[in-house]
Amino acid sequence: REESLGITLTVLGGMHYGYNLAIPAVAAKGIAASLGLHIDEGYLTSITLLGALLGSPLAGAVAETSGRRMSTILGESLSVLGAVACSLASSPTTLAVTRF
Repeated sequence: REESLGITLTVLGGMHYGYNLAIPAVAAKGIAASLGLHIDEGYLTSITLLGALLGSPLAGAVAETSGRRMSTILGESLSVLGAVACSLASSPTTLAVTRF
């Protein structure tokens, strides 16, 4: 049972990451208009990639000390919290921080 939960979370994590990169690029014009921004799609996507680049060593350290299962659960929990925070963003700065 625990093994299937780990596999499920890993698969969902990969799908969520891909979704998180693709959808803002599609919705960038609407997001920019609602926040009064003049940005292109690349900004919303690249801030997520920067966060992944800088967060990867931390994720590796957590996986080494706490195990892959805990690392996956922690990573997905942070990802869900970030998605909720993005939906509540009311300023460009908040959006950038929550996308990071």
